[in-house]
Amino acid sequence: MQTQHEQTPGRIEVHHMQPVIQDRLLKLPEVLELVPVASSTWRRWVAEGEAPAKVKRGRSTFWRLSEVQDFINGSWQKSQ
Repeated sequence: MQTQHEQTPGRIEVHHMQPVIQDRLLKLPEVLELVPVASSTWRRWVAEGEAPAKVKRGRSTFWRLSEVQDFINGSWQKSQ
């Protein structure tokens, strides 16, 4: 767990911060290894909101691993 230290004269106070958890980003071929459908099917599902939304980083497209896992497990919720 990460901590933040504040110094006051004569003592140090420690405040606990929530750990930073970074979700792994998957490229399309990695997604299709987990969800065995045609790329056109996956892209259609994404466009229709039936699968997790893509994440753009520059010109590259990714999907969050946690959302793909939720999709596979049936616990993924459509965005409203």
